[in-house]
Amino acid sequence: MIKIYADQIKNKDFHYIEDDYSSYEIINMSLDEFLNMIGEYIEEWGMIHTCYPTFINHVGRFVREIGKMWYGEEFAVVAHKYIGNDTYINVEHYFNENGQLEEWSCGYFG
Repeated sequence: MIKIYADQIKNKDFHYIEDDYSSYEIINMSLDEFLNMIGEYIEEWGMIHTCYPTFINHVGRFVREIGKMWYGEEFAVVAHKYIGNDTYINVEHYFNENGQLEEWSCGYFG
């Protein structure tokens, strides 16, 4: 399973997809380009972090068009959930057949 870490605020300790690719570049990538970009990114950085919905939406697009296993593995989006007293937990969200994240909070990125 490939985990995409969705951060509302950039953490200087992580490298983000948006550090290398603009939203325009991401949404205009063909399937082959997107596959290569993900593989190279994971190889170089070990994990995927994003702070904008563009990358997640593009993953969802391919889930909708091709299926959950379009990359050879399923994707999960890991997001923080506030549980009170300045405490957060990580929650994994999965794509449904329509490419939408299940139990995703609308407006998560602001």
